Amino acid sequence: MDLAILYEEAHGNRQIRDYCSQMVTRLKSLEERREYEFLRHSLPVGGQAGEGQNEFLARILGLTAKGSGLTKTNQIVIVDMNAVSDDVVELFCSVLARMTFRLLRQADPRNRFPVHLLLEEAHRYIASTPSRYALDAAKVFERIAKEGRKYGMFLMVASQRPSELSKTVLSQCSNFVVHRIQNPDDLSQIRQMTPFISDAVLKRLPSLPKQHALVFGTSVNLPTTFRVRDASPRPSSDDTKIVDLWFHEEGRPANIRLALLVPDPDDIFSNLV
Repeated sequence: MDLAILYEEAHGNRQIRDYCSQMVTRLKSLEERREYEFLRHSLPVGGQAGEGQNEFLARILGLTAKGSGLTKTNQIVIVDMNAVSDDVVELFCSVLARMTFRLLRQADPRNRFPVHLLLEEAHRYIASTPSRYALDAAKVFERIAKEGRKYGMFLMVASQRPSELSKTVLSQCSNFVVHRIQNPDDLSQIRQMTPFISDAVLKRLPSLPKQHALVFGTSVNLPTTFRVRDASPRPSSDDTKIVDLWFHEEGRPANIRLALLVPDPDDIFSNLV
């Protein structure tokens, strides 16, 4: 990179360093930050390449090589990005979705291996506003929403803020499961997505109890409210019992373990810890 910039400067382009400053900063971040280690690939001793792109995608899709073909070994594959910063999540999800979509487009025969992406906390990487980190990170999901059906790739988008999601992705959704929503912007977004839903049904959304949701779309004949079954095992997502836990008398055990914080060089507040 430095050699290319010096070459341009030697040929009279005095502004090339200013033009490329942001790109150089991002490349250095990819090279130095630990979160991006999965993007830095090096050959092992002996010069033989390790797991290639096709092998990586096959493993992500739950496939295992058996003889000259592939065998499905896992029906559900979970990629846990909960502890990763937003910029890494956005970059990784968009790259993984793009690689998977390209693989299915080039598959022979086509549309014989359906892949369903469940995108939790989707407002982190399918936002309606331009990305602050990756260039057009949501574009690949918009294309999957529009063209994925003929290649066997589908999306399930989960978010607490539907008003912040890409309008293109939402416009291609056929079914909706809506839990309690109170924000006026989110309610307005749902009303725009579903003009056939009466105001009486939408007015019930802010008062829905826990584990209840409104479902409507092509999968049901009429908008219906239902209760979600109890999860087994229960996830660690219960509400905090503020009344019981807010006040701690002196000497009372806190019953919490804190992991060692790793400083983030790009976070100005990490130096204050």
